[in-house]
Amino acid sequence: MSRIYTAYAGVNPRFWNKGTYDYGGELPSDLKKPNFAWNGSKTDIISQINSGVLFALHRDHGAIYGWGDPSFTTTDLNGLNNKNLTPVVFSLNCESGTYQAGDAYPVCFAEKFLSMQGGAVGVFAASAVSYSGCNDALALEMFRCVWPDAGFPATFPSYNHIESGSKAQIATLGGILKTGVDRMAQYYTPFNPEYIPHTKKIFHCFGDPSMRMYSKQPYDAIANVQSSGKTTKGQQITFTFNIPVNMSAVYQNGTVKVASGTQITLTCSNTDVPKVMVYGQDIRTSIMDSQITSLTAGGAAEIESVCQEGGMLQIKVRTPEQSSATLSLKSLDGYYSATKEVGNSSNAEFDITGLNKGIYTVTLSVNGKNIETTKTVLK
Repeated sequence: MSRIYTAYAGVNPRFWNKGTYDYGGELPSDLKKPNFAWNGSKTDIISQINSGVLFALHRDHGAIYGWGDPSFTTTDLNGLNNKNLTPVVFSLNCESGTYQAGDAYPVCFAEKFLSMQGGAVGVFAASAVSYSGCNDALALEMFRCVWPDAGFPATFPSYNHIESGSKAQIATLGGILKTGVDRMAQYYTPFNPEYIPHTKKIFHCFGDPSMRMYSKQPYDAIANVQSSGKTTKGQQITFTFNIPVNMSAVYQNGTVKVASGTQITLTCSNTDVPKVMVYGQDIRTSIMDSQITSLTAGGAAEIESVCQEGGMLQIKVRTPEQSSATLSLKSLDGYYSATKEVGNSSNAEFDITGLNKGIYTVTLSVNGKNIETTKTVLK
């Protein structure tokens, strides 16, 4: 983990704040000068993000256009060249997520960070002025969601985190924010009680709230999938993984099966092959988007990759032989929809020139049935 801190010239940081936001304790030796330089800059931030980091946390002053110290603004974002090494950004300060600013700032810091080429895969930020004590408690509780066993030693006035019996990891971005603000309200008591509902209202998740965040290098859950073949009574599909996983299977008739382990067998008719989601803490499966959406004797169908290249969205798919397959691209607001026919093991391109930025869905259909839907962000 890299720390990028800065201090005014001639200032020698030795103690935490004494008063409203801390008890005035001494800084650890590794954070004192000359062991720690306290000369962090925008160049350091750019270098670290370009190198590929899991997350970036900023706790200081903020504004619509970026961070206070070290200074890092929407203009400085242009220096990033991190391509697909996109972190989750915790911008826990004032106003850096003020999406409603209007003509003066048509794109706030969080929006640009998320929508630019490379940038961030998700951003937590506030749409108004925020308050330090609440932000400190919020930061700690959000990080406890991702690393429940980390044992953060932080303590400061009016904050009293009580360890509970359950330490389950909360990995989705939406869950991290929701749980973080709820625990902040539970464990922190500001001198102004209005700060709590205000903090809950102003912090937002920019990006896909259902996206899961890794807490470490993910495990590869390699799946071997076998079918017993079609019979008059249907078929059995067996999944064998190299590590224990959780699996949910949703059949077309609405039946849901949940199972765990290294080998899971599903029984289904020849036509009602379930949609399957494989999940678990820090698990990365060998199946695109952790979904198996069609498995027949003729082979599997899936969206293999979605990639934006300039004004074109390139989609690679795999479909069973002698099947009629189509791809559709739709905006979440419903104002745009396009469909293309695709062949076996082929690529499809959608012209996205002029389309609004934002989240779109890509759906693969085979023989008239929806097989897989995935989300993509047009930047």
